[in-house]
Amino acid sequence: MISSSRFAAKLFIVALVTLVAPWSMVKPSQGQSTDRCAAIQRFTETGEPIPVAELGSSEEVVPCLLSQIRAHASFLLAKDEKEETLDAQRFRVITGALRNAISVSSRNAIRVLRAEDDVLDAEILARGARHHDRGIRINSAFILANVVDNSTACVVVDFAYLDVAASISDTPAINGRANLIKIASVVAPWAFRENFQALDQLHEKLTSEMKLYPADVLKNLSNTIDLLNLLRLRLDSQENIDNSPKNFPIPPSIGSGCRAEYRFRNEEIEKLYRSDAKGE
Repeated sequence: MISSSRFAAKLFIVALVTLVAPWSMVKPSQGQSTDRCAAIQRFTETGEPIPVAELGSSEEVVPCLLSQIRAHASFLLAKDEKEETLDAQRFRVITGALRNAISVSSRNAIRVLRAEDDVLDAEILARGARHHDRGIRINSAFILANVVDNSTACVVVDFAYLDVAASISDTPAINGRANLIKIASVVAPWAFRENFQALDQLHEKLTSEMKLYPADVLKNLSNTIDLLNLLRLRLDSQENIDNSPKNFPIPPSIGSGCRAEYRFRNEEIEKLYRSDAKGE
């Protein structure tokens, strides 16, 4: 994965640029104004719900929201995640607004998001999708599930590999992993080779782990097991496709983030993405 120091440094730069020249790092969409982004920033700072529908179209609003998400994501690196911070409160408000924007105008919002996002944004949302705060977890997972594709799936798999303690009751870690498995399954039917192999290995790893758990733990993991079965089903759907994407490497035009920019936690998964970097 992106190292904590590198991740923090990038977020610091984002915050600094936001303070010095608000929204300058966001590629402006047609009709976007600094006034609109400034209004979103004011709502964010007060913690009030952001009236997305009143501020403009998806093309005008989504880049502003994404920039705010980047600017307030540093709390996700905190050692004591359970401590409520101002950035956490703001992050919950911003991701809630972006979630609403996607719900209201999904096609346009997703198109704009995919044009703007990268592996760093995917990492922010993956961290959010397994956060202890339920609101942050739900908002982040919803957004990531709608924008994940072959260019960012590596991040989802990497975070789904994180160890989760077995438990007879739900925990944020268990729910977060379930979120990531569900998000990963979105890409499965059209995953290129590296992503397909990574998803296949994730399924094998977690399925094997489940077999070692006692009955009371398995009962609590019924949702996770169902999602693993869905992942398997969606991966197997490629068997019926002529020229299946799984037989082809990720095109260079969309694969650079996973091949060069993202820093993995899991070395075995990393190898799947690095092996094709030199045409091997």
